[in-house]
Amino acid sequence: MLRRLGIRAKVLAVLAVPIIVLLAAGAYISANAIQKAQVASASSTVVATLDAYAPLSAALQTERALSTSTVRDKVALTAARAATDKALIDVKPFTASVNLSEFPDVVVQMFYASQQAHNVDLLDVRHAVDTDTNATVISNKYNGIIAGQIDLVGEIAQVLDNRHLAGYIKAYHSLAQTAESLVTELSQGLGVIGSKAQSASAMRVFNTQTSTTEVYRTALHVDIDAIGNSKLALTQADPTSSFTRERVLIAGSISGATIGVAPADWSADIQAQLKTLGAFRTDLLGQALVVAQADEATERNTALVTIGASVLATVLSLLLALVVSRSIVVPLRRLTAATAEVREQLPTLVEQMAVPGQGPSLELVQIPVTSNDEVGKLAAAFNAVNSTTLQIAQEQAALRGSIAEMFINVARRDQVLLNRQLSFIDSLERSEEDPNALANLFRLDHLATRMRRNAESLLVLAGIDTGRRVRDAMPLSDVVRTASSEIEQYDRIELELAVDPQMHGFNALGAAHLLAELFENATIFSEPETPVEVKTGVVGDHVVVQIVDHGLGMSATELEAANLKIRSTSASDSLGEQRLGLFVVGRIANRLGAAVVLSKGSTGTGTVTTVSFPATLFETSEGALYGSRPVKSTDQIQQSVDADAPLAEAVDLA
Repeated sequence: MLRRLGIRAKVLAVLAVPIIVLLAAGAYISANAIQKAQVASASSTVVATLDAYAPLSAALQTERALSTSTVRDKVALTAARAATDKALIDVKPFTASVNLSEFPDVVVQMFYASQQAHNVDLLDVRHAVDTDTNATVISNKYNGIIAGQIDLVGEIAQVLDNRHLAGYIKAYHSLAQTAESLVTELSQGLGVIGSKAQSASAMRVFNTQTSTTEVYRTALHVDIDAIGNSKLALTQADPTSSFTRERVLIAGSISGATIGVAPADWSADIQAQLKTLGAFRTDLLGQALVVAQADEATERNTALVTIGASVLATVLSLLLALVVSRSIVVPLRRLTAATAEVREQLPTLVEQMAVPGQGPSLELVQIPVTSNDEVGKLAAAFNAVNSTTLQIAQEQAALRGSIAEMFINVARRDQVLLNRQLSFIDSLERSEEDPNALANLFRLDHLATRMRRNAESLLVLAGIDTGRRVRDAMPLSDVVRTASSEIEQYDRIELELAVDPQMHGFNALGAAHLLAELFENATIFSEPETPVEVKTGVVGDHVVVQIVDHGLGMSATELEAANLKIRSTSASDSLGEQRLGLFVVGRIANRLGAAVVLSKGSTGTGTVTTVSFPATLFETSEGALYGSRPVKSTDQIQQSVDADAPLAEAVDLA
């Protein structure tokens, strides 16, 4: 499972880069769309706030006119202040809903300054009116409050991203400037009429104000035309001919002379213009609000579509990545599974090849990947390798079978000849009476027996049974003696058989062959004058035969190599070896289920060989029936060997 997750993780890691890039691009585009939607929403809120500010501006202008009048009507002034306060209360929900985070700092500062003027400065100027402060100071303070509102509208028109909506706000700014200029012109004209033009500076200010009004009026017409909305049309009747005539009379009046313009007529003409501008202001802000709301809806829909498209693109990319990864991972999983199955089959293949004469009987799995991509080519190459491997294994098995057959043929021929030779020697021994000749016949019989063991070793290496059997059970002591009789220096074997169970007849000669090979090694690789002790004991459910020689022994590396040879059961391991005895021991031990271990003697010299025969090789597994003598463990056997190890003494070889 971890392997599969690892493959998928690697494939997805390769595909993750374009997905991450796409996700980042989608996130960036979506963020921009959301930002535009928020700006559009804030702009719509601002337009609604400006529409709510319109009654407040009118109320402030009325309050200013009453507050700066030479003859103050307190009842009217109180009513005007109440109207202004009501307009402030009505506009507060709109100002509270404005999202100032979407506007530059200059707009935010001007907005807070306007709020400061309404909440603080207005109270100060009202206090100045109530305390009969100079009319000019009062007028300037009112003008500052109203000018702050107008300047805020102009700044908003400058910073809006939607320039079409900004055109509406700019036109509204020009309209507010025109209306404010007309109100100022009304006040100044009344002053000139009332003073009969006695102040030259007032005349100059009036003339400048009239020019300013017309400049604002012209800018208003230009801004309206720039909007291009046919529903917005400002009347071209203003200024009327009567208003123009009155303006000329006031501007050209002589100091102290009657001007010829009635204050009521002058005020009525300007109020008519203000009323026209007020009506147009309602239409203008209404259309601006429609544009703002439409832009807000458009940007919101665009943001939703953009987010949806980004999410959809990301999901599709992820699905595509999963499909691509699956197209890569699934064949790789098949390849991995087939490789694992081949890995599990190879030991069986090797085991079958290790047995001479037995060829591989299995077919390696074919990887079911038929694509034409790199994975498919890899699978085809792997299948070709499997086929070649199986072919080579079959050829090797056939070759080893031929070699095994050769061993078997040679060994069988030798067995036949040796058996005939032994039978002939037995007949000679029975008829011979000369002691010297009989001794020679015994020696010849012994040589033939050893040759027969070598022939049987060839059969063991070839992987077949030797064919010799005994029908009845044989005591372990007889098995040991049979083994000692098949080596050259049999007279050096000293026996201490603590247990002597009955071994099954079909196992006895094989066990004797195994012990004979070990006895041969012990006698050959130790000094001729030293004995080789053989002791038996019981450890658990095993009968132990321990062989101790008193030679120089082997190093740790040599012992490890010897034990490895014994554990090896492959025929290929024995090829090219000069000494095949240990391989024969390993083969027989594997067949009997016995364990053979070589170790260093306790004194640092010599070699201790421990053979553990399982109880299944004997007629009974009960320890009490293994023999009448006390049962010894492996440690007790080793201690006995160490205690009884003889000193090396000179031997009369003659």
